[in-house]
Amino acid sequence: MPRLERFNSRHPDIDLRLSANKKLVDFRGDGFDAAIRFGYGRYGDMFVRKLFNDGLVPLCSPRLFEGDYPPKSPADLTRYPLLHDMSVQSFDADAPTWGTWFEAAGVTGADTSHGTVFDHAELALQAALNGAGVLLGRRMLAQADLDAGSFVMPFDLVVPFGLAYYFVCPPEIGRQEKTIRFLEWLEEEVEATLAGSEPLPFVEDRLPPSSIRQA
Repeated sequence: MPRLERFNSRHPDIDLRLSANKKLVDFRGDGFDAAIRFGYGRYGDMFVRKLFNDGLVPLCSPRLFEGDYPPKSPADLTRYPLLHDMSVQSFDADAPTWGTWFEAAGVTGADTSHGTVFDHAELALQAALNGAGVLLGRRMLAQADLDAGSFVMPFDLVVPFGLAYYFVCPPEIGRQEKTIRFLEWLEEEVEATLAGSEPLPFVEDRLPPSSIRQA
């Protein structure tokens, strides 16, 4: 949200109306010009522009390790409460889970059956920020908190998945000047965020083929 001030300063003549929910927008009936969707990019005859990929990485509050020895190996994470963000599975039932991550990290027999389960990514992130446990969460959604030091990654092993974030709108809306300017600003913000985040190692070569989904 703080980034919106940069758009408003640059384009004071364009008013934005934002709605954040999991409902799929009906452009013809809901009165919205565009949407940012998390999926595979297959949106029929819509104008579609891919914004960025994402990956799953362990995230937790630094307070979780206060008064304790921080984990020295991926297997040590099994000593902590595991938080499960199942919002990705709502799009792809075969999306990576904690079991996938431990397998990629070389940990066999890890018990991932315990912990709190969330069906909304923001709720899972908030629980992790509050110190409730270690979350296997979306790296890009957590980037601002990582930059601020509110989140830490105990291990920088990223499990990829085939879902990505897309800008979507009807073709006639995509040709309008206001849409072009908004999309240009959006892509600049994405590029700046990606440039400012340290690249992390992905693990395609360490995962079984069934665990990998190409974007």
